[in-house]
Amino acid sequence: MKNKRPYIYLAIAVVAALIVLAIESPRISRVSDVGDGYFIPDYATSDVATVEVAQLINGVRLARDGEEWLVSDFTTPMKQTLLEKEGRKIETPRRYAADSSRVENALGAFGGLEEGVLVSDNPEKQRFYRVGPAGLRVKGMDADGKTIFDIVIGKNGPDMASTYIRNAHEDKVYLVHRSLLGAFSTRVDDWRSKLIWNLHPKQIGRVEIASGDKKVIARRDPDGAWKIVESSDPKFDQKRLEKVLDRLRAVRAAGIANVTDRVATGLGDPDAVVRLTTRDGEDFILDIGKTTKTGKYFARREGDEDVYLLSKGFVDSIQP
Repeated sequence: MKNKRPYIYLAIAVVAALIVLAIESPRISRVSDVGDGYFIPDYATSDVATVEVAQLINGVRLARDGEEWLVSDFTTPMKQTLLEKEGRKIETPRRYAADSSRVENALGAFGGLEEGVLVSDNPEKQRFYRVGPAGLRVKGMDADGKTIFDIVIGKNGPDMASTYIRNAHEDKVYLVHRSLLGAFSTRVDDWRSKLIWNLHPKQIGRVEIASGDKKVIARRDPDGAWKIVESSDPKFDQKRLEKVLDRLRAVRAAGIANVTDRVATGLGDPDAVVRLTTRDGEDFILDIGKTTKTGKYFARREGDEDVYLLSKGFVDSIQP
């Protein structure tokens, strides 16, 4: 007689899966039908001037600065309590240039967001949906400090394309048909701009790349044509120059290095130096140092105290 245990286990697994779907199915509301309105009525991204993202002791503050955004650390209530218990002062956080396109895209996730399905109004179930005290809280305010939204973002719905959320001052939990996880981070570095410089091709009048005993120098003639003035590699031709110039026109880092030992970066005596000179005589200088354990290069733009990380592919593509 054949062993029927595997079939029994399979039947149990199927029943368990059906129970889970019955509990979490985004198509079934145990409290209410789908709402007719928007989760944030009359919402416009352009109205948001400040955003606070907080979860437990971690938090960031995003602030609009004209057409751009700035990002800084945000002291959450939990972190403030811990600092006070330890007798430590709350230092004024440094503000960094943020990746404005990322901020706008994240805020755009709330635009046209339908109210969704009301799945619970029981505060005891908030932990299950991860919209309780440990949830990701995102608060947006206008230029006058008036709150536009104050939302707790929970876990993904069962279809992974929806999210459980609630208004921070209400117990009602909704399942909205949009994935919001990952849009908002509590780490400053995740929001910081990694653009080192961005130049229009016609701005550049001269380029010099030096790496050890290798060097390439090229300049633009008054008629706009490029000419290779010096090259340690005879194979570095016009076609190669055009590719290098295309890579150097806009330099974006692969990451930001929070290093305490500047000597370890090798930037005091860089392995390679890139110098772009505009037609107006302004220099854009990039020092490239040693590599990290993951193969990225430490780099720093002269005049900028931040240390960036460049991908190996980028550095290899501009070598003379």
